[in-house]
Amino acid sequence: MLVLTTIGARSGRVRENRLAFIRHGQDLVVVASNYGSPSSPHWYHNLVANPVVTVEVFGDRIQARARVARRLEREMLYALLPHRMPGFLQAQRRDAPPDPDHCDGGIGRIAAFMRTAE
Repeated sequence: MLVLTTIGARSGRVRENRLAFIRHGQDLVVVASNYGSPSSPHWYHNLVANPVVTVEVFGDRIQARARVARRLEREMLYALLPHRMPGFLQAQRRDAPPDPDHCDGGIGRIAAFMRTAE
């Protein structure tokens, strides 16, 4: 689990969320599935509006820049998820179709965090 700290897109308040993740190279990758809801989770909207975030993993707290994975990268990451995140296929089956405004190809919303220069 990681702790994602974002700034609220509308409120401007600090928000924290605990999320499952995988590592891919230097990136930390999370999926914005929102438990099958057709809308994205609030933290996803927050990081799209304010991509500079804080991520805590195993006690290591870093400032990072979030980005949304686009089609080819998202397809590749989505293929990795069932192998690295047990139970992902079950969650994927119950998820509603993704929001077409935030993704193409019907694959889902995936965000990656890259460490910023310190």
